[in-house]
Amino acid sequence: MKKFLTVLLSALLVAASLPLAAFAQTASEETPVITGDYVQGEVIVCMDSGSTALRSRSALPELLAGAEQLMTLSDSAGDADNAQLRSRSAASADTQVLALVKDESRSTEALIAELESYPQVVFAEPNYITTNFETTATETYPDLSDLQWANSDQSSKNNPFGNPQGFNIGVPDWNVPSASAESDNPVVAILDTGVDLTNPDLKDKLWTRPAGSGLPGGDHGINVSGEGSQENVVDTNGHGTHCAGIVGAAWNNMGVSGAGEKIEIMAIQSNNAISSKIQGFDYVKQACQEGVNVKAVNLSWGGPGQSKALDRAIEETGKAGAIALVASGNSGWDNDISNSMASGFSNNPYAVVVNSANPTGTMSTFSDYGKRTTDIVAPGSQILSTVPMDQSVYYPEKDKAPVWYDNFEDGQAPAISFFYDAACTEAAKVTKISGDKVYEGSKSLSIDIEDAESGNVVLYSQPMDLSEKASAIENKAISIKVAAAGQKVGACALLVKNTGGEFEKVKISGGSALDGTWMNYSAALPKDTDYKNFQMKVLFAFRDITFLPDSSNPSVTPNSGTVYADAMGIGDASKMLPFDYKNGTSMATPAAAGAAAPLRRQYKNRL
Repeated sequence: MKKFLTVLLSALLVAASLPLAAFAQTASEETPVITGDYVQGEVIVCMDSGSTALRSRSALPELLAGAEQLMTLSDSAGDADNAQLRSRSAASADTQVLALVKDESRSTEALIAELESYPQVVFAEPNYITTNFETTATETYPDLSDLQWANSDQSSKNNPFGNPQGFNIGVPDWNVPSASAESDNPVVAILDTGVDLTNPDLKDKLWTRPAGSGLPGGDHGINVSGEGSQENVVDTNGHGTHCAGIVGAAWNNMGVSGAGEKIEIMAIQSNNAISSKIQGFDYVKQACQEGVNVKAVNLSWGGPGQSKALDRAIEETGKAGAIALVASGNSGWDNDISNSMASGFSNNPYAVVVNSANPTGTMSTFSDYGKRTTDIVAPGSQILSTVPMDQSVYYPEKDKAPVWYDNFEDGQAPAISFFYDAACTEAAKVTKISGDKVYEGSKSLSIDIEDAESGNVVLYSQPMDLSEKASAIENKAISIKVAAAGQKVGACALLVKNTGGEFEKVKISGGSALDGTWMNYSAALPKDTDYKNFQMKVLFAFRDITFLPDSSNPSVTPNSGTVYADAMGIGDASKMLPFDYKNGTSMATPAAAGAAAPLRRQYKNRL
């Protein structure tokens, strides 16, 4: 089943045969007993629940008697093809349960040692902590689908990607709304930080719990994070909302569009502990058993440490009807020889592990990979999708009446220029107009960073009088697009001069511009910004990035190099849009989930 699905997805998604010399690494046979981050004093156990002893908590050892049940597993013998997944009680036909054991007075290692001595325990493992794999309003919205390279060919359009023709998922008739209405749309569960239920591209795409359903939680999913009510799945982080939009944002000629037109989004808010993730899977299993058409679960998170409990939860939910799409990771690891969480699912027929590609047609620099332990590649660099309304950003290139805009094409007025000092007495010789890398049009501003030790350069813009247009707008926002040369890392920090003559720091959105892609640095401007003599102080940064085999965190070091700036502008903050760019296997995974859901429906007799 897994092989058939992987072949189908590979045909629809980006080809996985990308040039990776690192595939030649030799696998190590050594596996640490406990690696990765985990909750101290907590252990997840798989218990054989069919014995007489387990039917009475009074007959259990004290540790097991107080365990919190997370999920019930069906016939423990499982599929014949997956016998290797079973542990000591493989011969038993009784059901098993996954449960959480807590004892803060003992170390995790001591708890595991004692629990594994009990005859009722199939296995015990740490309660691993996962990481979300992200490497970072108005009533009507402009159509931003021309800034989405992942789903269809954009190579002939004016866009910032430069992707080769045909290098995309190739969703049939993508973003062309159909007139047909369907009563049994495929559902994709986003097991993450929740979903913003008010985003204009998501609010009409939410799965709704059927009337009379016995499912816990709220109308559109459940909160198993342990914080707030089970009914509240509202995303205050943004990660889950971005994933949801990649899967199924509405095809409504505004904002962004997801991979699948008819997909409905089930929101499951969890915390970062594996125990919470398992509770999310248990909810999906219950939904499938009630007849909800859940076809896929999106897992845009992971970390070091392989979890047998999570593997069993994925298998259990897969048997109920929903496969799991799993992010391979953002550490640049070869998962064939690492202890990455995603590498533990290679024998699970219901898990598809997804790597990330960038628009240039190569693997994203941050993406994990593995010939044996990963399955497919999907777009994951510079992915534009939905964000919570309070994380909206400004796109001056989509504003028909900006206060000021400069994309460094000929004839821009007022054109911006940069200096080394605030008095603008020494012109910055490190800047020039270039066509080497552009976000919009044919030109951008090239900035050479010469100080390899700091990897930074600080520049001041020449003051501009923007007061006439700015006076007509109550709240203003700014945007600067930044990218680094090659597949390096670029970034910027921004200050603007206020009416008191001081430079005031602006809290801009956007993380590092990874993988040579463009990042939108955007923010609402301070109320006391001086628009009569508008001046910016901008720090541009260039960084090398190296992914280390023994660390989940890459080494980021300053160096000399070139960064590019484009599409700078100021405009009405009420025109900020709830859509933003992010990078990561977190973004590749929902692209695969959006493709997998209709495939599961089309080939339901074989998947």
